[in-house]
Amino acid sequence: MGILRFFKNSSILESNIVQTGASAGEALVAGTAFILPALIILHYWQHFDYWQTVIISLTGGILGILFSIPLRRVLLADPTLRFPEGTAIGQVLKISQEEGKGNLKEIIQGGLLGAFVALFQSGFQIIADNFPLWFKADNKFIFGFTFGFEPALLAAGYIVGIGVALSTLLGVAIGWIIGIPIFSYLHPLAIATNQSASSLATSIWQTSIRPIGVGTMLVGGLWTMILLIKPIIKGVHSSFVSLRTIKESGYTSLPKHERDIPINYTLGLLGILILPLGYILFSFINHPALGLTNTIQIITLVIGIVFILITGFFFSSLCGYFAGLIGSSQSPISGVSLSVLLFASLTLLAIFSWAPGFTHDTKHLLEGEGLAIIIGTLVSSSCAITNDTIQDLKAGQIVGATPWKQQVILILGVVVSALILAPTLELLFNAYGIGGISPPGRHMDPAQMLSAPQATLMASLVAGAFKHNLPWDLLGIGFAVAIFCIIIDRILQERGMRLAVLAV
Repeated sequence: MGILRFFKNSSILESNIVQTGASAGEALVAGTAFILPALIILHYWQHFDYWQTVIISLTGGILGILFSIPLRRVLLADPTLRFPEGTAIGQVLKISQEEGKGNLKEIIQGGLLGAFVALFQSGFQIIADNFPLWFKADNKFIFGFTFGFEPALLAAGYIVGIGVALSTLLGVAIGWIIGIPIFSYLHPLAIATNQSASSLATSIWQTSIRPIGVGTMLVGGLWTMILLIKPIIKGVHSSFVSLRTIKESGYTSLPKHERDIPINYTLGLLGILILPLGYILFSFINHPALGLTNTIQIITLVIGIVFILITGFFFSSLCGYFAGLIGSSQSPISGVSLSVLLFASLTLLAIFSWAPGFTHDTKHLLEGEGLAIIIGTLVSSSCAITNDTIQDLKAGQIVGATPWKQQVILILGVVVSALILAPTLELLFNAYGIGGISPPGRHMDPAQMLSAPQATLMASLVAGAFKHNLPWDLLGIGFAVAIFCIIIDRILQERGMRLAVLAV
């Protein structure tokens, strides 16, 4: 906005289109960087192959934008979804154009306050952004809590409202206040170490509480999708109605806020994307170390493409709903990625069980794990982009932008980000090492490496699935939590209140 003010005829729509294109970068990086380094950790890749990384991230990112086109009509029309970041961006853009009305002064004051706190937290490291209070009780169990302070989350909480905030707090209580003490009591050997109570709590959450959250999210997500089926069908139908209107009366006959990329172009682009999808998958499926016959290779390829399209749309819808409910910055993209990898691994295992050449040999398992990671990355990057794109489209709705122009600039943002992402990951790997793995021919201090906690978790989940060692007991607890929350939510709705299972 500051740069554009140097131009006499700059407008709020130009400011919005710039932030829309730029925001695609961090979303694509998040979706890809959560999973793709798992290939390094599993020793499947020795380095980040440039063109494979570009094609994977580019294809997944554009898929996410295409999925968001019919979802825009559904999610932005839901009055229960607040879209905290999109709402904030839209209001900031509007207020920036209303000088002399006093609102810009409050925006600047709020921005300065947030900048001041961030400077002393991240810059000078004088103010902590969290305060852990964890204790060991006779080396039998640990208990406590971590208090956090982030000004941005105060603002997001103000926008999403008390209902969603309390639902999120309930999830915190189940995982941290109740779950960690109970788990540590049932597994006393796990805490009989010299680690601090705080680091033990984080470790237990990563390995044992998070799968409960994944289980809760799977059932909660399935329930949410059941509720969204009718609106999604209605949204897709309205896209075709818009197409008929365009053919009969021209594009300008549509209201400005309804002008998406036409659904026939969307489906055409989706069809074109099947080519790079097939190329990516076949380059891994065709590897001799996987030991698949030609027939099984074709079956795996077809099922893989269908799996990516179906689960990609399912989880992208879920992420779009998350974005509206609790915001993009708080959406559990890594949890969604874990769910995708779980489904991908189980699907591949089901296919390979019919393949005579696939055994439990280490090489075969590693190739299968690598293929699951690739499929997971494609879906995860599409989910992350949809999660972010919906916020941009909400901001555009507030300021009166034309959706198709935002969608085009988002595709451009994904292209630029994909080209930059691959060398950035390779540079970071060569400079620091990732997840305890050093670049070939070099030895690095593990304490100085990038820990890549999400990618490490993804690698362990996929390896566990292929070795038939998944934590079904923990996932089952998550299923039970979700069912309980759904029942309570139905009861509360009769009283005008909500318990949002996905926020939990």
